Amino acid sequence: MSSRPGRRGTLIVLCGVAALLAVAISAVSNAGAAAGSGTQRKVLERCAALMLGEPTPAHPAVTAAADPQIAAEFSIMRVTRTPSDTLPAASDLTEALAGAHATTYDPSASVRLDLTHTEKPVYAVPATLAAPRLPARCTHLRSLAGLRVAFALRTQETGTGPGICLITTHAEPAEPPVSALPGKRPVPGTKRRTVAEAGCESLTAMASYFGTFGAGLFGAGVPVVLAPDGVSSVTATFASGRQITAPVTGNLVAAASLSTGPANVRNLSRARLLRFYDAALPVTVAENGADGTVLATYTRPPSLIRESVREAVLLERLLGGFSTGSTDDYVSCSARTHRCVAVLVSASCNPRRRRCETSRKIVRYRYVTRRPPSGTTGPVPTGPIRARLNRWVTDPGKLSLALTGAPHHGVNVLVSVNCFSGRNGGTAFGESRPPLQVAVPSRTHVLTVGRHRACGIGVLVVSSQPGPIHARLVRG
Repeated sequence: MSSRPGRRGTLIVLCGVAALLAVAISAVSNAGAAAGSGTQRKVLERCAALMLGEPTPAHPAVTAAADPQIAAEFSIMRVTRTPSDTLPAASDLTEALAGAHATTYDPSASVRLDLTHTEKPVYAVPATLAAPRLPARCTHLRSLAGLRVAFALRTQETGTGPGICLITTHAEPAEPPVSALPGKRPVPGTKRRTVAEAGCESLTAMASYFGTFGAGLFGAGVPVVLAPDGVSSVTATFASGRQITAPVTGNLVAAASLSTGPANVRNLSRARLLRFYDAALPVTVAENGADGTVLATYTRPPSLIRESVREAVLLERLLGGFSTGSTDDYVSCSARTHRCVAVLVSASCNPRRRRCETSRKIVRYRYVTRRPPSGTTGPVPTGPIRARLNRWVTDPGKLSLALTGAPHHGVNVLVSVNCFSGRNGGTAFGESRPPLQVAVPSRTHVLTVGRHRACGIGVLVVSSQPGPIHARLVRG
């Protein structure tokens, strides 16, 4: 069979505000009692949205003149502006700024930064920041206790008063998206729009331990730190005694140059997280002048390690509640009828719950090219599903599929594989393969896994012949 297999959306991690809200809502639903009511659910959604930086449409950032103190302390804000410094017309600019705690911003004073380590355009704009207030009802929801910890830490990193926001923009398809099926006509009216991401930091936050890492600016997706005029380098001293010094160029220093190196904190115990953050977060950070004189020294807050651990545990719990998934498509197009049949096999696995699901969808459409798209001239498995199998297998090694039941001359077996390096998630990979064609009864090798510790296996057995089929996974 010469069907066209394709892997789409491989191992999509369902993150973002919507997914975090879903986890919070799920926590309340599991708590039972009145928390499951529709009114309580709406309150929970609004509170979680505020904590996660989701601005309300009624409170976007507005334009206002910049505080003169900003230009006085940062030479990059005193440059002669050119047309390239003008902020692009992003569809959600004011909402993105509001989500980064900005209440006002001055587009007439924006400047485009010359950064070589990012492909996105980056703009700096003066702003006024305010710590958002949580309604009293939000502070009493037990299901949001972990989010309140992260919210308080984020508020410290951003600060209040006059400050600077970094803004990045990128283009993305507007809904609905263009179909990925070969030869299918794009959805009418599909366009692209420019969207913005913003991260803000007040002058008071910059003159603190948090400001030496640009923690409040990370929302823009640009790992840089802002340093005021007169600062020529920044020196971080770690608990081990090691020191890292990074130069400051044009009020900017790369945040990565002050790091001890990336690390995966997922699946670590609290004790190991405490040791990791104690070693990774500098004990002190010093700002140095051109002659090497120390201009200011900032000491790590005593509670920061404990707060960072709680935030990491929260993130692990939230990510552990999500599913990762993939979609395989098998397409067959006919030159005689000018039509295509696509079989979409979707698989998703929840590593924390060790549960997987597999489904099939059949789509028929006319292709718009003169000839059938390449690789789509063979049949696809559209017959009835005679057997299903979803298994979470730890330490899989070599696995085979055993089929028993009524004899069949040939069945199509659709296999979806998603493997993980940790038992509860971690680094993952997905494998795409054409449908297997086997007889019943039979025993067929499915895969051999070496280093991955767990895999989610989904199997659909398709046959136009009648008679029950039983499928099971066996080792070896």
